Amino acid sequence: MDDLLADFVAETREMLEASEGEIIAWEADPSDRTRLDSIFRFVHTVKGNCGFFDFPQLEKLSHAAEDALAEVRSGRRTPDAALVTAVLAIIDRITEMVDLIEAGKELPDDGDEALIAALEDNNGAELSVPSAPAADKEEATSSKKVETSLTAARTIRLPVELLDRVMSGVSDMVLARNDLGHRLRQAGAQPTIDGPFERLTSILNDVRDAVTRMRMHRIEHLFSAFPRLVRDLSAELGKQVMIDIEGGDVELDREMIEMIRDPMVHIIRNAIDHGLESVSERLSVAKREIGMLSISARQSGNKISVIVSDDGRGLNAAKIGAKAVANGVITQSELDAMSVEQVQQLIFTAGLSTADTVSAVSGRGVGLDVVRDNLAKIGGSIQVSSTEGAGTTFHLRIPLTLSIIAGLVLEVDGQRFAIPQSNVEEILSFGSDGVEYAKVGKTTLIEFRGARTPCLSLADLLELEHRTAEDKRTLVLLRLAGGNIFALAVDQIHGIGDIVVKPLPPAIMATDLYGGSTLLDDGTPILLLDMALLAQKGGLSTEARIAAPSQDDQSEVADAKDMLRAMLFTACNGRRQAVRLELVRRIETIDAAAIDLSGDVARATIDDEIVTLVGLSDGDKPEGKIRLLRLSDGSCDVLYAMKEVVDAVVLDQDLVEVDDGELIEAVTLVNGVSVELVDGHKLFARHGTVPKRIAALTCRLPASDWASRILAPLLDTAGYQTTTDVEAEADITIMLDDGAGAPSAAGSVIHLRSQPDDAVSEEERGNSIYRYDRDGLLAALRHIRKGEAA
Repeated sequence: MDDLLADFVAETREMLEASEGEIIAWEADPSDRTRLDSIFRFVHTVKGNCGFFDFPQLEKLSHAAEDALAEVRSGRRTPDAALVTAVLAIIDRITEMVDLIEAGKELPDDGDEALIAALEDNNGAELSVPSAPAADKEEATSSKKVETSLTAARTIRLPVELLDRVMSGVSDMVLARNDLGHRLRQAGAQPTIDGPFERLTSILNDVRDAVTRMRMHRIEHLFSAFPRLVRDLSAELGKQVMIDIEGGDVELDREMIEMIRDPMVHIIRNAIDHGLESVSERLSVAKREIGMLSISARQSGNKISVIVSDDGRGLNAAKIGAKAVANGVITQSELDAMSVEQVQQLIFTAGLSTADTVSAVSGRGVGLDVVRDNLAKIGGSIQVSSTEGAGTTFHLRIPLTLSIIAGLVLEVDGQRFAIPQSNVEEILSFGSDGVEYAKVGKTTLIEFRGARTPCLSLADLLELEHRTAEDKRTLVLLRLAGGNIFALAVDQIHGIGDIVVKPLPPAIMATDLYGGSTLLDDGTPILLLDMALLAQKGGLSTEARIAAPSQDDQSEVADAKDMLRAMLFTACNGRRQAVRLELVRRIETIDAAAIDLSGDVARATIDDEIVTLVGLSDGDKPEGKIRLLRLSDGSCDVLYAMKEVVDAVVLDQDLVEVDDGELIEAVTLVNGVSVELVDGHKLFARHGTVPKRIAALTCRLPASDWASRILAPLLDTAGYQTTTDVEAEADITIMLDDGAGAPSAAGSVIHLRSQPDDAVSEEERGNSIYRYDRDGLLAALRHIRKGEAA
């Protein structure tokens, strides 16, 4: 398919999606001239494009629809349900033909006569509208159309895979920027670097915002298809249903929109088929004959809440409970102990349906369990609340799969967590002036600036311990999306910065505490706290009422406390491995030049510390950049070489233990792939050592272009300081064979020559090193560091 034809397919699809909702809205209000003009322009555009691409049958369909709509625009025809149905049928047929064009298949030459005939006006009624005003409207519409073509924003189409790559690259740049900022803060003020770094930060922020907007899509693109769905389904079932949609301007990752499309369709179909009564039923219980289906979306922190509610018959808890007992889902004694809200959650159980009959729409007992499972796969959740006779509400909570937000990093019990900065109102000290606190029962309140605010302890919520006295703790005042404010007591604050939020496995999300995970600027993986869920756990009211979790959810939360959390990664030998998450101190990236393989055990130098290194493939000498997991048991550290980090996961407790003498404790399956669990006990028993801190040695280099461009970057990467100042103290002086570089009174000297080994005598080879023999130079530097002769 050439580019022009691909553009035609893409543009037609976009107009098709938008036009269906416009037609439904126009049917409800035939006097809405703006919507009629929009629909007319769509079919007119399709007709013109079809003539250009030589699709006569497609042109014939769009021309027929255009003529019928032109009759309405001119006032010679009255719009009715039959016309709307006929136009929708034409649009459906156009959709089928566009699919055939994209697939490279031939279009049918005939077979659409019935569709075109349905557009004819069989009422014979005409509106006596003067022709002149209609012509004026036509002229005004044409002028408006020309103006809109001139002012429309320019757009291009890109594959989603490319956007994913760009977003991933920007996320990595943010992490690298954070790491660089961390190192600059450690090094102190450096005016020559601080300015360019701030400029880089500003540019990266602009790029980040632009790329984030590229990935996001207004959720109205999903909602626009629902009016047509409701219209067709209600007509099929003989019901009258009105749909009300709010929050279409909420933006969501476009991939996530596609992933929730099927769950949303299933919920809507269930609501119309099961929830909403027929006209006669509604009138018999004093309800208006038209049922209401409401769909709303809003953003709350780093999640999107979608609420689907109807004013139908509601859920029959007694019927649900009886069916669950009959199907063996629960026992009668378990049912007797459950609340009404807990019984309602049983509708998400596989195979459980309360429908009396099986229809083409629903009633087969397959559906809501799949909806729940599909949402769980993306870290989302769904809950239901209902009042019998009054209606049912489904609440979907959908996370952003990948976002970059400003986050506040805080600490409690030696562990760091992140919270969205957008929730932070103010930070103050527990013992500062103007802050008073009191306890009412088990509730702690603080009084600040004349207002009393509930105060929660993060340590208590996470079942940890505070390491600071109560009057020394830091208070973070947080505002929820609904406007409620509460204080959170923590041990200390580490600072604010951009964080890349990534999703968590469903089992961790089931704890109802966390909204994602991220990496700090030093590579440490931490969890992002969900403020609304923390407030709920602390017994505070929030902006939305959430139904009580089902027994399955409660057991999942209980099990989550004892779950085996692990960091999943690809080892250097290509095998998929995992290590317990509590052992991971941070993730490092170093140059291969910082690795020493000369001894019995491999070691690496990181931040002026020598740490034991394991995990390298036997016989392979590392080159370039090496990724490492820095593991710690609290006193000893070990570096574990790897290819890449995959994800933070929860491993099945049913592990298969192995004993092959290696550092593997057990094996299990993660998404169908065999994973080896690293034995932390053996690892630290064999290789755990207290990192040996070393003083960074200073090398004085010759003042030459070669030394500044080639030699200095190599030594900086390997952990050595460099200088060209002849007056400065230096531990090592490096001299070139042209005489550049003068040794100091104290310190070692390394001679570099411009000739390779095979071009000089054996004596010269013993007294000097070829300038491009990197391994030889680094080995000589290590000998000096260890106190040996160079």
